[in-house]
This record gives sequence, structure tokens and C-alpha cells, in this order.
Amino acid sequence: MARDQGYLVSYIAKLTEYCDVLLLKGAYHIGIDEIVRNINEGQINYINLSSPLIKAEIKDDPDGFISRLDRRRINVLNNIQCLPEITQNLISLYSHLKSRNELGGMKVIIGTCAEIRQLDDLNQILSEKMFVNNLYPTSAAEAAGYNANILDKLYAVRLHHDIYPRASLPKVMKSATFAKYSEDNPDYFDDLLNLILNQNVGSLYHLNSPSKAVKIMMGLGNYIGRVAEHERICVDTDLDDITYPSYYQSLLDSFLGFEVRPYTGDRSLLDDSEDEEGGGEDYEERKFYFIDCNFLAYIKGKIISRRTEGDFVLFCQLLNNFVVSELKKISSAQAGAELWYIDQPDCKIDVMLTREGTNAIGFRIRGNDQILPKDIEHFRAFRELLGSKFTRGYVLYLGKDIRKLDDDVYALPLNYLWSDYEQRLGDLEDDSTPATPEDGEGA
Repeated sequence: MARDQGYLVSYIAKLTEYCDVLLLKGAYHIGIDEIVRNINEGQINYINLSSPLIKAEIKDDPDGFISRLDRRRINVLNNIQCLPEITQNLISLYSHLKSRNELGGMKVIIGTCAEIRQLDDLNQILSEKMFVNNLYPTSAAEAAGYNANILDKLYAVRLHHDIYPRASLPKVMKSATFAKYSEDNPDYFDDLLNLILNQNVGSLYHLNSPSKAVKIMMGLGNYIGRVAEHERICVDTDLDDITYPSYYQSLLDSFLGFEVRPYTGDRSLLDDSEDEEGGGEDYEERKFYFIDCNFLAYIKGKIISRRTEGDFVLFCQLLNNFVVSELKKISSAQAGAELWYIDQPDCKIDVMLTREGTNAIGFRIRGNDQILPKDIEHFRAFRELLGSKFTRGYVLYLGKDIRKLDDDVYALPLNYLWSDYEQRLGDLEDDSTPATPEDGEGA
């Protein structure tokens, strides 16, 4: 497994020292079970709520089950999405402990593969005594064993110039995937989707035709990098405009995908923004991305391979999803980090990253090794739009070297996001001569 499970296990074990409840959220097969099971077995009381026997026991006597939780060890309640009603009993328990000033006497780790809204109420009760951690598929940097802080590298005052040989993108994309993915198991995503449809979409959200969620995903896969035409997808899936949002929300709540919101120029948004994972009323303005590029390929009936690069439209969709999902993964641990996009006539930014409401950097994504004059023009408009919050602009491309295009605007090899090369050729910041853009077609 590419992910450093040892680090995650020790990190999560450390978190339990400071909080009463730790909530771990992530898609099926993300590795929650393996992580919590690797915490010192003598310290945990592991309970899998997907077990039919345990579910039957709890349904017969939920209060008795809660009262029997071990006060001396960490209670792991995994797969709470299979028994979401137990959340109310937990709320009652911690409300009682808080009223008696006895918080700290009951340690619980909750694992879930679906968004459980009632847990928000528990978080409000516990406030600083509850910690929520989102787990994502392995990033390309993790798979490459690259442990540097990539965000710090992107925000660095000086960029180190080096030659970045073009990576085998199909190989890199395939490595950034769900923890247990293996080419030896060609039915992996079939099994994963069946689990999600049966246990999340069908039962948890009480939707009549879970299979229509697959058709929605297939429709969304055609709009990667641009705003989806939800009305058209709604018609194609034979769902009315009242039912469709529920199916769409179930996909977000199953952690298969995420949304990126538009930034229209209101700088106060960057100061006051909150990370909203739900679709909400304005989901039609948001872009949808799959959290796993390999899952997107599966939805499109493809397997990522060398031949993928020969289908330019498909390749650009996969590349765009890959880049945005990688930025989502590497920014998830940063407090206040958010992703946006800008789609204005003179300013088109595929994805913009902010940290704590400031220090915005923007990316344009190209599916080849060429830079267009319009890339510079859009970044000049981006700088004007952001004002003092503008930090840097990057054209992520398939070239081999970092090229300065304009003040604080660079062509950046995609390989830069997971490569660990030593500086050998000096600082590009010292070169004040912008590179001459080349003509050609972009992504």
C-alpha cells in the first residue's frame, strides 16, 4: 500500500489524546478499517457496525449498548453509516457527560463512509472536544514517497529551477488512487460501486433507483473541468428536478466526488469563506470532480494506460480531474485552504487555491508542453481581480522546465507536484527575462 499507514496510525492515536470523539470520513476502501485496527490492540475496543449481529444487538437495546462502551479503552465505532440512528444515543451520552462536567472519560473513534448529518449536532455539543478528519485516496506524492509540504513549495518565495523529465502520466495517475486498488483485481471498482449503491445510495438515502446514481456519474464525467448541465443530466436519467438533487447529493455524501465553487471577484468571500461540501441551492454553478481519477476512468469505461494519451479529449478530462483532485488532497490538511475556479471572459482560471482566506495562487492546466499567449493574458486579469491577495500564477504543463512567463507567473512542469529534485541550475527568480510563449493548441 502506497500510503504511509504508520504515520496515519500514530497521528490518529495522538489526536485521541486531545479529543473525546474523533470522526474519520472517507469513501469505501479508503483504509479507515486498517488504520484503526493498527492502533495498539490493547488500547481499542473495535466494533464494526456493519455486522448483522451487532446491528441486531444495538437495535434491540441501543441504550444498553452505549452504557457498555469501555471507559478504559478507545471505542472504535466503524461504519456508522450502517446504523446512523445510534448517533442520537451518542448525542444523549455526551450531553449527559457535559452536564456533569465529565468530558474526557469516554474516548470514541467514529468511522464512516457516508456523510451523517446528525454528527454535526454532536460536534456542536463537544466543540473543541471533537475532531473531524477527512481521508482521501493516496496522492501521487504519497505514492512516490515524497514527504515534502507541496503547498509550501508552491507558495515558496523562490522557485528552484531544474529539469523535470516528463513522468509517465498514466503510471502516476494510476498510483493516485484508493488504498486497496490493484490491477490484479479488475472488478475492484465494480465491487466498490455495488457497496456504495447498496449501503449508501439505496438504504441510507432511501432512493428508489440507486442505479440512476451511476447514470448521473456518467453524465458528470462528461463535464469535468466545466460546469455540468444538470438539467440535461436530469432528463437523461429520467428524474424530476425535485428528486435529482437527492441523488446528486448522495454522491457527494459518499465521498466519491467534491465540488469547486466559483469565485466572482468578491474579495470578502476569501476572508469569510467556509468549506461547504454539500451541493446546496447553488450547486448548478459549481464544478464536480471525482476524488479518484481512476474511478472517473472506470465510469467512462476506460482503463488508464499509455493509449489514454492518444485520446486528447479523454486525456484532458482525466488530467484536469487528476490535478484538481491532487490539489484537494494536498490542501485537505491545511487549515483554511480552499479551492475555487474563475470563469470570466478575460479571466479563466481552472482552479484557484487559497490558504486562510489569503495568498491566492491560480492554475491553468494544459494537456501538452505548449504555452499560449492567452495564458499570460488570463493571469494578468487574475492579478487585477485578486489585488493584494494574488500570490502567483502557474500554467501546469507537460514540459520539462520551469519558465517565467510574467511577473509571478510561471509555466510549471506537472512533475513538480510529486518530484523531489535538488536545485542544481540556480534560481529562476533571478532571471527577469520572460519566456516567449509558443503558439499551439492547449487543453
